[in-house]
Amino acid sequence: MSKPHKHCELIKAWADGATIQCLGINGVWNDLANPGWDNSAYRIKPQSKLDVAIEALEKFANHPCFSPVTSEVAKSTLREIRSME
Repeated sequence: MSKPHKHCELIKAWADGATIQCLGINGVWNDLANPGWDNSAYRIKPQSKLDVAIEALEKFANHPCFSPVTSEVAKSTLREIRSME
């Protein structure tokens, strides 16, 4: 059996829609539309705290255990946050 590709987990995440970043020579992580998967340093782009909060609020807004009023408040808050971006 052959050895898995060095970046196989990142390649799978990229195929599933994750944003991949490469460490530039200036020490800054850059988003890549089409990673080359060479010997460079790659990572999955970390989520900002705002992205994490939005994701949690989306789950809350659409959860069937909450009342329609509570869900509507969460959805309204999401619309406000998205209008600020």
